Amino acid sequence: MKINELRSKASKDALTMYKKTGVVLLEWATAMGKTKAAIDIIKYASKEFAKTTKYKLSNYNILIVVAETSHKENWRQEFNKWNLKFNESEITDDNAINIEFQCYQTFRKCNNRVFHNITIFDEAHHLASEKSLEALESNVEMTGGMVFLSATMKQTIIDNIADAIKDYGKLIEMSVVRLKTAIEADVIPEPVIIPVPLTLCLDRNQEIILNKNAKGNPIEVLYPNRWKYIKNKAAYKNTKIIIKCNELEKYQYIEQSLSYWKNLLYRTHSEFSRNRVLQLGSERKRFLGSIKTDAAKHIIDTELKDYRYICFCSSIAQSEELNKQTSINSKVVDNASLIDKFNKHETNSLYCVGMLQEGQNLCDIEAGLIIQLDKEERSFVQKMGRVLRADKPKVYIMYVKNTNDELNFNKCMEELKCKIELKFGK
Repeated sequence: MKINELRSKASKDALTMYKKTGVVLLEWATAMGKTKAAIDIIKYASKEFAKTTKYKLSNYNILIVVAETSHKENWRQEFNKWNLKFNESEITDDNAINIEFQCYQTFRKCNNRVFHNITIFDEAHHLASEKSLEALESNVEMTGGMVFLSATMKQTIIDNIADAIKDYGKLIEMSVVRLKTAIEADVIPEPVIIPVPLTLCLDRNQEIILNKNAKGNPIEVLYPNRWKYIKNKAAYKNTKIIIKCNELEKYQYIEQSLSYWKNLLYRTHSEFSRNRVLQLGSERKRFLGSIKTDAAKHIIDTELKDYRYICFCSSIAQSEELNKQTSINSKVVDNASLIDKFNKHETNSLYCVGMLQEGQNLCDIEAGLIIQLDKEERSFVQKMGRVLRADKPKVYIMYVKNTNDELNFNKCMEELKCKIELKFGK
């Protein structure tokens, strides 16, 4: 199926589904035109409203729920691009619909008292939390049609959304276009994936710290001698223990701790065990990300120097170490200006942790570097989506061999089935 055929069919199907139930969920890959499909639905529904009620379009209200404040401008640009006239904040044109924006954070806290003819949930996977679902259910009566947009959503989130609205007579019609399908249809070009495999270093340049907040003189010990202090916790509970280790030993220590708490969670189902499993999983991810900084610098200096690229880092500290001038993060006051400079070709790189995975319009990205993969397909698809609008996209993906990193990498490659260039070995 050609690019125009796939997009055209998906868009027509979405409108047909909306006409049927008034509730659609579009789980479409990047570049498929989710926003355009939502605008087509708005155009159709608002015209039907004006024709059947004889009211002016200025009586037609749209609520758009977005992930971040900066995403509002993207929608305004799309409205203008597709010639949808709109009022915002106040009515200035009787022949234009009314648009209201809310961030998910605001949506979770308020009950809308104004009826919205259509509510659009951009990046609808943000409805995953219990508070979001409660807000959704409490606001169902104050909306007519509903449109949910996302590149990828867990089935559990979809089921929870369906449960939250079904008692109000709203049934979801769903359209799915996976990233692999969009690539096969040439909607987006097939990327070249360049793996960057690394190994855990055996030099003892790492530390494991026990009793971090203990006062007094700390005790330093080599990793092979750690059990004397770990087993005798009572004797050393007020002493900081610094275990000198290498990267492999530190990774093994985290893995062993994680395995212990997973087994305990399986037996006890305690909330404390669950929290420890989550904490250690995050600690493992942060550790694997942190040891890649030097290798990332090498890739940037040798492979990406002639490209416009985006680099997904494992932490804010890492993004600022690699390039503080173009680091997009929550500590920066004016991220929008950095994005604007990039889109105007005043800069050629952007560094971020998670803030640019979704919802931002970025111009002429040619390559990407993913320093740390997540186990979730959604995160990988969103990161890939930032790069896949280039003519010949290249994506460098770093992973540490014989670790959880490698499992995540193999899973992502199995999902995507793209061309892999073994430039740095297996």
